Amino acid sequence: MSNLSEVRGIAAHLTLTEVAVGTDAPIADLRALKSAIEREVTDPSARKWLDAEHYAGSVLLTAASLNKRAAADRSRNAFDRQPLSTLVSRFNGWADQLRSRIDEVVAGTGRVQDYSAQLAAFRADPVNVQP
Repeated sequence: MSNLSEVRGIAAHLTLTEVAVGTDAPIADLRALKSAIEREVTDPSARKWLDAEHYAGSVLLTAASLNKRAAADRSRNAFDRQPLSTLVSRFNGWADQLRSRIDEVVAGTGRVQDYSAQLAAFRADPVNVQP
């Protein structure tokens, strides 16, 4: 298994607030996560899993950003069905879960294949499925 300590260190700082939605800070945090995955993760199954985790975080951040923009423009789109606070909570739940999953994989109690399967379900239906 790859060394996940740098990825875990960056994941430790992933958090989102309603104020931060639409700013550069959360985008930079996700870029840092992606860079660490590309640099540090050499195992193909772990790389596939963590790439899917990055995708999930990006989708959740995009949904929150579009929701906030729609609210500001008073327009309607597919993402304004959920309050911004719900989308921020989903992002933070994903970030907490990512940290737990990394810890479990490092401890040998988590299975990358199980996490990848859940993330594939999220990719197929990101509105109704949790990553």
